[in-house]
Amino acid sequence: NSISSDTGSVRAMLYSQDGTYNWNQGEAVDVAAGREITVSYNMSGITWKDSTLAKLGLRFADNAQNHSSISYTITSAKVTVQSSDNGSSTGGGAGEATEDGLAADAREDASKYSVSTSENRQSDGYWLEDTFSVTNHTAEKVSKIQIVLPVSGEPKDLKCFDGMSAVYNRSVGGLIMYYSGEIAAGAKADLPGKLCFNPSGVTVGSAYVRAVNCNPPSGEGTDAGKLNYALTGQTKEIPYEETPFGKHGKLHLKKVDGYGNAPVIVDENDNPYQLRGASTHGLQWDEGYKFANKGTMQCLRDEWGVNLFRLAGYVKEGGYTEGGQARIDEKINECVEAAKELGMYVIVDWHVLTGNPNETKPQAEEFFRKYAGKYKDYGNVIFEICNEPTGTQWYNNGSGNDLYTYCKDIAQIIRDQGSDALIICGTNNWSQDVDDVAKKPLAEDGFENIMYTFHFYAATHGDNLRQKVKAANQAGTPIFVTEFGICSADGNGNFDTANADTWIKLFDSMNTSYTCWSLSNKSEAASYLKSSCTKTTGGYVEPDLATTGIWLINTYRAHQDVEDGTDTGVTPKPGVSADPSASVLPDQPGRSKDPASSAAPGQPDHPQNPSGSASPGQPDHPQ
Repeated sequence: NSISSDTGSVRAMLYSQDGTYNWNQGEAVDVAAGREITVSYNMSGITWKDSTLAKLGLRFADNAQNHSSISYTITSAKVTVQSSDNGSSTGGGAGEATEDGLAADAREDASKYSVSTSENRQSDGYWLEDTFSVTNHTAEKVSKIQIVLPVSGEPKDLKCFDGMSAVYNRSVGGLIMYYSGEIAAGAKADLPGKLCFNPSGVTVGSAYVRAVNCNPPSGEGTDAGKLNYALTGQTKEIPYEETPFGKHGKLHLKKVDGYGNAPVIVDENDNPYQLRGASTHGLQWDEGYKFANKGTMQCLRDEWGVNLFRLAGYVKEGGYTEGGQARIDEKINECVEAAKELGMYVIVDWHVLTGNPNETKPQAEEFFRKYAGKYKDYGNVIFEICNEPTGTQWYNNGSGNDLYTYCKDIAQIIRDQGSDALIICGTNNWSQDVDDVAKKPLAEDGFENIMYTFHFYAATHGDNLRQKVKAANQAGTPIFVTEFGICSADGNGNFDTANADTWIKLFDSMNTSYTCWSLSNKSEAASYLKSSCTKTTGGYVEPDLATTGIWLINTYRAHQDVEDGTDTGVTPKPGVSADPSASVLPDQPGRSKDPASSAAPGQPDHPQNPSGSASPGQPDHPQ
């Protein structure tokens, strides 16, 4: 370093400052030209606690009584952050995790990379669209890159489009984007898609590369690596009357005070009950097919806090109408019987993925005519009649080509077969426009036990969709979240468990049931299991779990503990804290206050404990 002062003596100190210019400084040290100095600052000395740190800077001063001039050049600097609990550097050793979730070898000097931003800011100041490109100035290729756009607070109306994914992290002080592609040495890459938000009320800084060769980022405080419950991988001998269906029996809808304006799911004793489900991946693909069996279902019931199993029978994408019927039929038959034996609830899902369900309506009519008739006496079966429709309105003034007409006709077919099961209707725009149902609910046509779908993915969907949910509840629309994830809407990208916890707390307050996507070891963020996990019939233990699986167990088991009045965690009871991985503790999830023993679905009132079992494991490619 070089430094000079017209007084001949210079000292240096670190100082911290908040957004309103409150500040503290560390101990000053003498500075001499050409020599290295070390200055330190103890964060515990900050007098303006519970505020946001705006700046951490280096300050020079001399011993002048009035005015003087200091000139300096800093040729190099190194910042070391030490933890408060053991005094060791948070940089860690090779392969260790740092406090902000990055592996130690993922940290990079931001000067090795540059980020350029193309900004489109609307004239009214309420909408900002950014696209980004990253240049690799090193001699080696890099991939899996985290890019930070600094913001002074969490922006409103955050949206990502066309493959972009981002999550706000308060500790980092900005929006963290993730680029999983590769950038060659000396090359430049454009990030796909665009990042959009309302910039009013926040200050936006210049984007920089945070780290390379690293995992996707998480939302504020996320630490999904902590499992709060012990997994043995062993199944349990549970008396049938203690299973979910054995306790609660056949479900129906009823208006219950304290849960808003919409009817909620209640059990056979009219007590509110909440379903916490696991969804398969597509049953026509190995990613879904091989995990859909009794062994896995029992594992989820016994050790994960799952009481509902959703069977995703894709309609297209190689599914029911495109050559996959035999595989899907096989797994529906196998898993509905397994659910009956295990005392679990089960959703038979006609998994429309985009498009107007009227396009395959004849096949849907045949499908539900068959299964509604077959399972009319199974009190644990629920029908989901179109997963995520798009491109058509809920109600189009009687045109006949809308979702209302489709759902009304399919619901009538189910009722005509003698089934009074819960029926869940998809809503437009990937089952997000649930507030549109109020225009023409099926209840106006005399249908009972009809619910409507809402889907969310925590790293993509936030307050704007929560307003739709609240509006739907206010209008009296019964909601079932048949699919959600803690990652981005494409099933990959970032995690935001903090926002996921916010969603779950909202649905708990409404006694709304939900089902998480997906039970699979597919190499994507939404999968419960790591891609290295080869188990397909249960026996899952902590090393088998991916981030979604850990969060699901922590969340579902916490809810089950409240229902059962127990505390089965291996760590202190989780609550709403800065560690969302501990999961949000439910206030009062729907619990039957006086559950009575129920017969197995389709069985006499006092059945013998079922002993039948599905064959353990199925071949990946059945004959």
